[in-house]
Amino acid sequence: MRVLPVEQYTVGCICALSTEQNALICMLDEEHAELKLRQPNDSNIYTLGSMGGHNIVIGCLPKGNYGATPAAQLATDMMRTFKNIKFGLIVGIGGAAPSKEHDIRLGDIVVSVPGNGWGGVLPHDVGKKLADGRFQITGSLNKPPQILLQAVAKLEGMNERKPDMIPQLVKAMAEEHPTLNRYAYDEHRVDILYKDGKHEERPVRASRGPVIHHGLVASGNQVIKNAETRDRLMQEYKVLCIETEAAGVAAGVMDRLPSLVIRGISDYADFDENSNDNWQSYAAAVAAAYAKKLLEIVPVESTTTVGDPIFRVQFNCQNFPLVEPFIGREMDLEKIWQELKPDASIRRKMLVLKGIPGGVAALKWLSQEGNSKWLLIYGNVDHHSAGGQYGSGSYDVTKFFPDSVDNGSILITTKAWGLTKDLGDPNLYLLQSLPLMKLRSYL
Repeated sequence: MRVLPVEQYTVGCICALSTEQNALICMLDEEHAELKLRQPNDSNIYTLGSMGGHNIVIGCLPKGNYGATPAAQLATDMMRTFKNIKFGLIVGIGGAAPSKEHDIRLGDIVVSVPGNGWGGVLPHDVGKKLADGRFQITGSLNKPPQILLQAVAKLEGMNERKPDMIPQLVKAMAEEHPTLNRYAYDEHRVDILYKDGKHEERPVRASRGPVIHHGLVASGNQVIKNAETRDRLMQEYKVLCIETEAAGVAAGVMDRLPSLVIRGISDYADFDENSNDNWQSYAAAVAAAYAKKLLEIVPVESTTTVGDPIFRVQFNCQNFPLVEPFIGREMDLEKIWQELKPDASIRRKMLVLKGIPGGVAALKWLSQEGNSKWLLIYGNVDHHSAGGQYGSGSYDVTKFFPDSVDNGSILITTKAWGLTKDLGDPNLYLLQSLPLMKLRSYL
């Protein structure tokens, strides 16, 4: 399995159940090696891989610990360990809230999109009780990122033209993993909807594939297994689906992890536990298949430009290679080249060198044409003198500059206020003195 640095993972997927996680893992184009190092206090175990050209992180809630609060903790920890994650997908099962406008069946898919003044996720247990006894929802959560909503719109059209896309993915997954046949479509599964305590008759569908619905998803810590509550949320807020994780992610880190909710329908959020047991695996599979198709549409470029445009340097030197006692031998030079050559990796390159010969090799690398994304720092340059003319304790710091300083950037810290003038030709270097307090705003 490939090993990638954490900086290359840009999509975070959150699941509540192992069934949901298993379906997502089976949809990966490639599974990567497990993460060995993580941020302190991050106790999650992640599955890493690629899907649709994106490097993704899959995290699952601890067994038996479900709901909005654990989901918020998982998302927070994931963002601390994988700092370049740009958006999230909350993928798994949910309960449907059918209506005359939305004939949602078991095995269908509900995707969160903004509507009726809400961002896509409705926190159904955040609000206040009114004088007449009614509960008014007052929480407000952000909407999914624009790039995902664009992809949702395109996938909607693709599914109309090729309605067998998702069923084929689920079928292929079940065939590739024979032990997972419970994830496949089974025409013998029973689909019964109760309205007002009665079994509601509905016409038979012509197609066996899942129908994709777009609208509001109600979420909260409280699990809803009550048809009356379900119908109230549907009538008052036009909710299509009810689940228990999205509100935690949205409220906890939605400002830093804008997310889309994808739910395969396994029940009707009522008392019929049998529907959940029978449909859970298939519902997880269609949700995972939708996530895969969605990521195939999202341009990879949209997840590679992460964070603000200010150039930042990671000062933690863990996990960077260390060349042992270096004396300039060919073997050591080759080791340096393998680490620093431009096409070795897209990660920021950093090498700990010992000895002047290693410094010379690094300066040559920094001077290569097109190699512009580097920052070279010289600390405590307090005894600079051109040519070292002021005695044995002085030195000429420019001798340690790359041949071409136009490629990247150089930061010098010093107590010598005259250093800017001493460095010489202003046409050669763009010089600027920054007081310490101002300098901190750049770092």
